[in-house]
Amino acid sequence: MSHSAFVIVLLGVGYVLGDTLHRHCYDIDPNKRLDCGYYGIRKEECEVHRGCCYDDTVQGVPWCFRSKTDLADKCRSIDVKKRADCGWIGINKDVCEGRGCCYDDRGYNMGSKYCFYPKSSKCYDIAPENRKDCGYFGIGRDECEKERDCCFDHTVQNVPWCFFGHKRPPSLAPQTKAPTEKPTEEGATEGSAEELTEQSVGARIVPGG
Repeated sequence: MSHSAFVIVLLGVGYVLGDTLHRHCYDIDPNKRLDCGYYGIRKEECEVHRGCCYDDTVQGVPWCFRSKTDLADKCRSIDVKKRADCGWIGINKDVCEGRGCCYDDRGYNMGSKYCFYPKSSKCYDIAPENRKDCGYFGIGRDECEKERDCCFDHTVQNVPWCFFGHKRPPSLAPQTKAPTEKPTEEGATEGSAEELTEQSVGARIVPGG
């Protein structure tokens, strides 16, 4: 391939990639932009290194912001500032995602968390000041998460590291079977578990039974 042909191919690839990126950035309400950079970030770092959108024509809103693809993603649509830590220093992508968490190691700032809870998690979007203690000072992650079924985030000081998550919505809560008059195979009437337990206990203590 000649040098001229090679340059043309590169330009074509760059045009396609650039066009794809711009289509994913087009028609996003400036007031709903999700920040993907920092004050003063350059276009090249924003688009090339972070894969985000760049538009400096609107004042008072982020110039480097997430694309439509990112906004539709359950993990990348989470604001960096709202990430709740779901891992530990040095955790890798496989281990993090194996815990059911999100992983994004793009260096947004020194305080960004690489492994964090997804929106579907009961631990997502609980402000540190609103945490309700679920442990004790010095509790470890395993005891907090596995034994107490709570959330753990040790990156914020002077607040509980082990804390209760959001309550499950009613539609996800365990449902108890409503009492019914339908006879069972033994001919007894079905009732609540509590009633059946009381009847069983009563049957065992009847003299001469």
